Amino acid sequence: MRSRTRWLFGLLCILEGATSGIITGTVSARFTFSLPELRLVEEGFESIPQSSVDIDFDTGGLLHCAWIDSRTTNLHIFGTFVQPNGTVKLPFRGLHGTESNNHSIPFITRNAADTSGMYLFGVETTVPNLIGCMARWDLTQLPNQVTVIDKAVTPLTPTALVRNQMDVIAVSDGIIYVMESDPNIVLRKYTPSSDTWDVTEFIISPFPDRMLVNPRLAKSTDDYLYLSYENYYIPASEHSLIVRQSLNPGDINYWKIETWLSVTTNGPYNADLAATGTGAVQGADRVALVFVDPNSTSTELVCWMSHAQDWSLDIWNGSQTTFSLSAPGTPILGPRAAFSSDDITLYTVWADGRTGGFDEIFGAVSYDGGSFFVPEQQLTSNESDILEPPVIATGTDPGQFAVAYIRSSGASSSPFVLASMPIFFDTCDGDPSRFWDSYAGISPASSPYHSPPQCYALVSESMKGALIRDFGTVEQTGSVDLYFYDDPSNNLTDFAVTLENNNEKGVIRMLGVRNETTPTNYAYSTDGFIWVDWTTAPRFVGWHHVSMTVNAFDGLAMTIEYSPGQTETVTDPTFTSFTRISIAGGDDMYPYYVDDIQVSAVPVEQQPIPATSTAALALLIVSLSYGMIRTIRRIR
Repeated sequence: MRSRTRWLFGLLCILEGATSGIITGTVSARFTFSLPELRLVEEGFESIPQSSVDIDFDTGGLLHCAWIDSRTTNLHIFGTFVQPNGTVKLPFRGLHGTESNNHSIPFITRNAADTSGMYLFGVETTVPNLIGCMARWDLTQLPNQVTVIDKAVTPLTPTALVRNQMDVIAVSDGIIYVMESDPNIVLRKYTPSSDTWDVTEFIISPFPDRMLVNPRLAKSTDDYLYLSYENYYIPASEHSLIVRQSLNPGDINYWKIETWLSVTTNGPYNADLAATGTGAVQGADRVALVFVDPNSTSTELVCWMSHAQDWSLDIWNGSQTTFSLSAPGTPILGPRAAFSSDDITLYTVWADGRTGGFDEIFGAVSYDGGSFFVPEQQLTSNESDILEPPVIATGTDPGQFAVAYIRSSGASSSPFVLASMPIFFDTCDGDPSRFWDSYAGISPASSPYHSPPQCYALVSESMKGALIRDFGTVEQTGSVDLYFYDDPSNNLTDFAVTLENNNEKGVIRMLGVRNETTPTNYAYSTDGFIWVDWTTAPRFVGWHHVSMTVNAFDGLAMTIEYSPGQTETVTDPTFTSFTRISIAGGDDMYPYYVDDIQVSAVPVEQQPIPATSTAALALLIVSLSYGMIRTIRRIR
């Protein structure tokens, strides 16, 4: 991901039954989801109260989900899988098949040392005690029915827990939990290779009249642990925000000195912690704390980044960035934060009550590791309560990202997920043969304003620069989403993003720069022959976002962000599938540059069965008061 300022699109929605035409508006969005909003629970169980959802990607890109389900007398942890085509598998029971157990707070995670399995940690209430239960399933034999897959248990100290009081993280040689245990916080590690837990918990204790609360875990790329928590001084109702680093990678028994960041008597910080980089080298790690600022007169979400932190000293050489600002008293659930696998993109999500109650999910993205955030985006439009803080997951590839949450569903509640699961996300800094069936005139660009990181230069060799992904005769639905660099002074070479259906001659749709039409505006074609001058989309120098999305129900939407936050869209309901994607243009004197290419493609015959309600298949365009178009598909 580039460090320059970017505005990403949300998933564009097309009104049901729309005809070809232009949709205008201002988009201030950054999230691109390859799937619509999905309900995780199967049909017929929407009225069952469900809570405490958690998600994670495995190393192959499959999204795993777990939540608390009360379909029986007691609470049980159920799980499911979301496939890249949007299919949600029927849930399986993840822990204990007996009816005498009461489960809560599931945590699901992949483990680098065991790439063939996924792990589920849950808390079982056996009054007056708690037991931590560990389960594992083999990725080659995914559960397809209610089953018992317990692996190991360990006693826990408290008698009641909620999600903010506990966190779980996987390191290369194990899985670690941290939790509140009034007045302490305690940690314990599970080792998959020996299927054992540490004999005892490691305890961090405060001074008298104090409690340690809201513990959160994160890790660097080389497994150094980061732990944040609040030191609550009871007599003065004073909260102190603290973060520290482990002395050794993956080691919960030895920690460097506490680093105190902030003190307030105005309430808790409810901070979340994210980390990446190299923890072994001073200043090579990147640590972000995101929280609701209790000292602000308004409701502010803040990211506090470390800079060249020496964890052996009680010094936080950091900077603060406010990335969300709401009216005073606006209720917020969250936030939650996670770095992408590119080690620089930082995602944050939360539930925001600015529309009245905990109604919708919002998010913000930083492409420089947390120092600057592009404007926040509203991710849902359901007009129903969000009941718990949303959770966030990123995969092993940069394009894999998901948000899960519990929202009200009539008389009860259900888990939902928004996910991006592309077949590839090409950051354009490697070998094009990894992603493209054919390519010509392609080379990584290194000129200053295109780097870092690398992007592709589309230049002339034996032919103009071209990237092609060909699916043969197998028709696909999906999307191509990318950034390209344009300089309007280049009026001699063209640029085009193209979708074709080679099963039918001449079925081709294009968007880009067509100097033969006019050198001052962007252009498109919906018949494969005639280019249309997009008079409302003038060319601007800089990076531009292009998205071409196809589904069998609504057809094609082609969108270009012709200047920051300003977009134009053309729709074509007759184009419902494609067999080939190509990106082409430029020459050695007047090149074009492309970056961050995300491709989602699902064979038509593998499409998930649609809902019976035609209205449920419609995509909704919502225009917000601050001029943002954003989208959501409802799945009932």
